[in-house]
Amino acid sequence: MSSPDVAAPPERRTAQEVADQLHQLWPDAAGVVVRSRRAARSHAVSFVPLPSASRPRLLTPATPHRVAAAAVRSTTTPTGLRDRAVLAVAGAAARWGLLRLHPHRVVVDGNDAALAGSLPSRLGRQLGADLVPSFYVGPVRAVQKPVIRLHRADGSSAAFAKVGSSDFTDALVAREAAALRVLGDVPWTTLRVPRLLAHQRWNGHDVLVQTALSSDGPADLDLSLRALRELVQAGEVVRTSLADSVWWHELGRRTACLPDHPAADVLRRAVEALEALAPTLHVSQGRAHLDWAPWNMGRSGDVLSVWDWEQFSEGVPVGYDAVHYAVQDLVVLEQAHPVAAFATVRRQAPRLVERLGLSPAEGDLVVLLYVLDLASRYLEDGETGTRLSRLDGWLATVLSSFPLTAAAAS
Repeated sequence: MSSPDVAAPPERRTAQEVADQLHQLWPDAAGVVVRSRRAARSHAVSFVPLPSASRPRLLTPATPHRVAAAAVRSTTTPTGLRDRAVLAVAGAAARWGLLRLHPHRVVVDGNDAALAGSLPSRLGRQLGADLVPSFYVGPVRAVQKPVIRLHRADGSSAAFAKVGSSDFTDALVAREAAALRVLGDVPWTTLRVPRLLAHQRWNGHDVLVQTALSSDGPADLDLSLRALRELVQAGEVVRTSLADSVWWHELGRRTACLPDHPAADVLRRAVEALEALAPTLHVSQGRAHLDWAPWNMGRSGDVLSVWDWEQFSEGVPVGYDAVHYAVQDLVVLEQAHPVAAFATVRRQAPRLVERLGLSPAEGDLVVLLYVLDLASRYLEDGETGTRLSRLDGWLATVLSSFPLTAAAAS
């Protein structure tokens, strides 16, 4: 039941494409280029692309060794088994100072003034320390933007910075800054949220600087649900009919405005079918992270650190984040086909929503609403770089499995 398009791995950027993005951070430099290790020896600023120049997930300096090792060790992004193994080897190499033997470098060309005028240098001055940057490299996605981890000399993380690169990503950076202002006033117990350090403009784009959150290891579902319940309960929870839900009307508006596409037609028919039943369906709505996924969190004892709040919203169906966590875990980390993943999550949904204070009977509706919203966002953003965003391979099949939209999806 798989399709080649859905089974294909996410599209990755090349090191040269990443280098072109980094030129935004060193605007006065002569250029940012990919070179061999030997050709790059004399340059003041260079980074090792890991696992390789053709499939970079991380740019880290070869030295100081502690910084390189910490950058590799703290990479929590979703990866396949091959890349995990390569990154594990790279982490060991970094600890022993062997990254200096990596064959490639991403090199910043420029004189001292050009290098000192970079965004990483400016942030170090603002934070009052001589900090060393490393860079996370995500898959090709509409929301992708430069993400800088600023390390102290001992390798520990002092801060993270996110840099907008378009009007769309500037809006996401500004939105996350606003979310951190709201969430920073809450006395959390189980949940930990980054503290906003600065929100400013650089080279015509938004920049967000926030504290780095520590964690001892990956989250588990139980702790994730406890922290999620705390997030929901920290805000207002409103129960209404679906017909009276602002969230539902916004979904309908977005869906109606989507460009012509086979998946958009399937989605619109399903939304119309559910609209006819909306007065009889009821949902609880509250706060949501909207990207509550395993790689956006880590545990420290009984505390869950959660980052990437750029999509934080109020008035979202309670349970949305729990469904998102379960789906992303299966599709991205376990490499399950989306059709199989949604079938599994539908079986889990009654237990998931019950942990958040809902009736178990509401689980299936929450999963369906998640499917509709997820598909609408992918179509609106024009994203096709991940398994889930390749909607032609799974959307119609999944929607046809829900009694509420089965006829419309067929």
